[in-house]
Parts: sequence; structure tokens; C-alpha cells
Amino acid sequence: MRKRKVIIGFLILEFLFYFLFLWLDLCPWWIWNDFPIKKSLLSNTLKFSGIVVCFLMSCFVCKNSAVSKEEKDTKELYENYRKDSLLQAIALGCTILADICLLLTEQYTLGIGIFLIIQTIYLYRIQKSRVLFLNKELAKLCIKRVLLRFMIGIGVLLLLNKYLLINFQTCLAVIYFISFTDNLFLLVHFKNSLKNGLFHYSFFLWGMLFFYLCDIHVGIFNLSSVLQTIPKAFSKFVSFASVAMWLFYLPAQVLLSMSGGSFYCDISTKR
Repeated sequence: MRKRKVIIGFLILEFLFYFLFLWLDLCPWWIWNDFPIKKSLLSNTLKFSGIVVCFLMSCFVCKNSAVSKEEKDTKELYENYRKDSLLQAIALGCTILADICLLLTEQYTLGIGIFLIIQTIYLYRIQKSRVLFLNKELAKLCIKRVLLRFMIGIGVLLLLNKYLLINFQTCLAVIYFISFTDNLFLLVHFKNSLKNGLFHYSFFLWGMLFFYLCDIHVGIFNLSSVLQTIPKAFSKFVSFASVAMWLFYLPAQVLLSMSGGSFYCDISTKR
């Protein structure tokens, strides 16, 4: 019963953050002429607070994910559930650091690099959940996948060299986007085994999809800084993208923070 109350409180709080910062971002600018706090500062504070609460929720899920270990056969499985929930908590902790870089300090290269680490953590979660019952070597599987992503990234950068201003930040962004796309591919391609894996598949999948939609709009918003020629029609999408990125981002992190499989199995069975 305590777990259910925590979940309800968490969702209500996140909805309040979501409603308030969207209202701030969308309401007419002239309303804030005489307001003592800058609109952007208040909006960013609400957004960042929402991510911090997601991290705290993921820590709560991790702490409460390892349910009954009385049966010897289930002890190892529930320990794997706990480790998976810990990985999600670490990923959201890294998300806070990335948001500090991107939202509060404008350290974009470092922020993208941290998000690339986060996608590598999600790769590990996916592969661990998929191969848990297949007895494959997990580390080699992940390393091969990461190397493949870097090779594809180099190929894409060579193809786009004529259209993009190539620098270290652009390289990180391209490899990050390829990594994210590949993670979604793995989630969909191995859905049958992942549905019986370590995390709550629906929460994780939809969280990643919303996260992906957010990053598409982040890309649209920032593409003008790397395009050598900017289409006139493109400028119309930039202002919408600045709002749409957070339209998807906070729901994505809420869903990801709730993806601890055994925790929600425990809730559904009312134990």
C-alpha cells in the first residue's frame, strides 16, 4: 500500500511540474513584464526539479525492487532485478548531470557526452535483459555493439561532411543519435524476449520513444548551428521545437524511472 501511495504522489507532483512549465513556455510574454522572477529561470527550475524527482523515484524503485527472496530458485532472479533498477537509477543520476550541462551551464559538448554514456547504460540494460537466459558473454556483446555504432558514425560523418560543420561536438551528437536509434531497434527487434526480461518493457519502450522524439526536436532546434546552408522554411520549426523537446522529455524520464520490473510486478500482485 505504501508503494502505491508513493507512485500516486510521484505522478501528481510530476504532472504539476509538467503543467506549470508548459504554461510558462506557452503563455504570452507580456504577462511577465512586471514579474520579479525571469520566466525562463522559473521554467528551467521546474524542468530540472522534475528530473531530480524522477531520479529520487528511481532510487526508491531500486531500494524496493528486490522482493521476497525466501525461495532459493528466485533469489538470483530478484538480485538481477535489483541490479537492473540500480542501473536505471545511475542513468537518471547521469541525466541530472547532463541537464546541468545543457540546461543550466550551456556545456553542450560535455552534456552530449554524458547522454552518450546514458545510452550505453541503456544498451547494457537491454542486452543483459535479453541474454539473461541465453548464457552469452554480455561484455563482449556490448563492446561489439558499441564498436559497430562508432564505425557507422564515422561513415555517416564522412557522408555528411559537405553539409555539416564537423567538430568534436557534432561527432558526439551523430554517434549519440546512432546509439539511441540502435537501442530502439534492439527494443523492438527483441521485444518477445525483453517482455520476459528484467525491466518493465512497456514503460521502458515508451520512455525511450518519448525520449527519442525529444531528441529529434533538440536536433531541429540546434541544427542551424551546424548546417552550412539553412532553408527558409526550417526557421518556422525552431520555435515549436524549443517547446516540443520538453513536451516529450519529462514524460520520457517519468516512464524510464518507473521501468523497474520486479517493483511493479510486486505492486500489481498487491504483495
